[in-house]
Amino acid sequence: MRDEMQFFRRLAILQHLPQAGHGKRTVMQLQKRLSEMNQQTTLRTIQRDLIWLERHYPIACDDGNPHGWFWAHQSPGIQAPYLEPSAALAILLGLEEMQYLLPRSLLEDLEIYRQQAERALAHTTLANWRKHVVVLSDSVQKAPRLSPNLLMQLAESIEISKQVTIQYRAVNQSIKNHVLSIWGLALRDGVLYMVGKSQNHAEPALFAAHRIAHIEIMQESASQPTAAFVLQDFVRSSLQLSRGSEKILLRLQIDKSLLRLIQERPLSSDQVIGKIGRRWCEVSAQVENTEALRWWILSFGENLRVLEPPALFMELRERTRTMAAMYNRLPKSHA
Repeated sequence: MRDEMQFFRRLAILQHLPQAGHGKRTVMQLQKRLSEMNQQTTLRTIQRDLIWLERHYPIACDDGNPHGWFWAHQSPGIQAPYLEPSAALAILLGLEEMQYLLPRSLLEDLEIYRQQAERALAHTTLANWRKHVVVLSDSVQKAPRLSPNLLMQLAESIEISKQVTIQYRAVNQSIKNHVLSIWGLALRDGVLYMVGKSQNHAEPALFAAHRIAHIEIMQESASQPTAAFVLQDFVRSSLQLSRGSEKILLRLQIDKSLLRLIQERPLSSDQVIGKIGRRWCEVSAQVENTEALRWWILSFGENLRVLEPPALFMELRERTRTMAAMYNRLPKSHA
């Protein structure tokens, strides 16, 4: 029984060590992780395990105080269970898609999984999968860069529920200091946001991670949101993704050339294709009243028109009228 406990404890230690360049784990942190897995042990036992593991696996220790442990540079780590080729391909396809959605630092943290998936396909018929797969994105703007240290600090502050102090530069403002309790993270179009409660404000707020100049974890415990606080609702409201909790009945007049697109990727499960004429057809669906809906409608230009609800029709009518007025004026460079 003792040998069995030792085996699983050492395996768990290896699983919780990060890759070189992506942080470290102290003995106390490893003890906490083991405790969460119902493996109670002493700090001295973990130290002895790490010394033994260092002789048999490519792990390393830094000179920090306290010392931190991690997998050595370019080490493959451990992989269990065996990764099936189909699962490996799914991981690689997902990572290809996420390169347009996630900050580069987050993708770098996933590099070990990409390498494992590549190795799993190395001797299969899917080894040359890149020759047969193309992943595209219609995103115009690239995700802002984030430092790996910032991401590690954010994740750790949430994990241990401690406050952080940050130097933050809001748009068109000078750098200001904030003491925050971070309640969650939100990712939208490659931009990572912190949801937190600042000592300087009565209400929670969003902070764009790429605008943080410096972050440091404090010893003080973070405050907790009330039971009524719902992270998803707060983020959607703060980013103006929603214009209210109720859905709207959307009626559209679309060019027949778009009909196949609407049928293949319906707006909702209750979408109805109405009268189909020589050029136009009608589509109706219950949808969320979001800013993204407006962007989607405008992206089709003269090939799509809103019929209902009247408020949305009038809003887009005014917006397109303003746009038309802008484009009616030639830039001086065209004169």
